[in-house]
Amino acid sequence: MKLLIIDNDPDTIELFSYFNSTLLFDITFLEDEKNFQLYEKHLYSFIILDFSFDFGKKMLNYIVQNNPEQNIIILSKKLEHSCYSEGCDFCQSHYKKLRLLKPLKIDELANALRNFSHQSCKYYNKFNSPQTIIEILEDILSRYNDYSYDPIQKIITTSNVQTLFSLEKLFMEKNILYKIEDYNKIRILP
Repeated sequence: MKLLIIDNDPDTIELFSYFNSTLLFDITFLEDEKNFQLYEKHLYSFIILDFSFDFGKKMLNYIVQNNPEQNIIILSKKLEHSCYSEGCDFCQSHYKKLRLLKPLKIDELANALRNFSHQSCKYYNKFNSPQTIIEILEDILSRYNDYSYDPIQKIITTSNVQTLFSLEKLFMEKNILYKIEDYNKIRILP
C-alpha cells in the first residue's frame, strides 16, 4: 500500500514512521510545498493530510479538483468543513474522503485504511447537530485511559497533569466550554 502523508506534526510523522517500519507500507512524507512534485509523480492508495495547516488545505483543494476519486483521509484537531460552502452532502457524493480527529488512535487509523471503501465519514452531517458536542467529547475521552468521567455532573477527573493539559487544549481547539476545578478536574459547561 502506497501512502502520501501531508502533515508537519511531529507526532503524526512519528506514528506513520512506526506504521512504515512495522507494516511495511510504502510511505512518502510531504511537509511543505518544496517537494510538491512528489504528489504529481506517483499514484497513491491513500493520501492522508492534516487539514489544520495551510499547506494541507491547499493540497486538499488541489487533489479533489484534479483527482476527485483519490482516497483521502483528512486529519484535524477540530471539526470544520473541508468542502466549505458545499457541505457534507456534496462531499459525500463527490469525493472519497474520511475525517479523523487528532490525536490519532492507531486502531482507528488502521480501521479507516482497511475498511475505507465501506465507510462514510464519521462526522457526516454532524457539524450543525445538537449532539455534536457530546459526540466530540466522547471521541476525545476515548483517546485517554487515565481519567474518570461523571456524565451527570459533567466532570472529568484525572491525577495525570499531562492528561489534564491535553484535554484542556483539545477542548479549546474544539470550542467546548469548560472550567478547571481544584487541581485535577474539568467541568464541561452547558
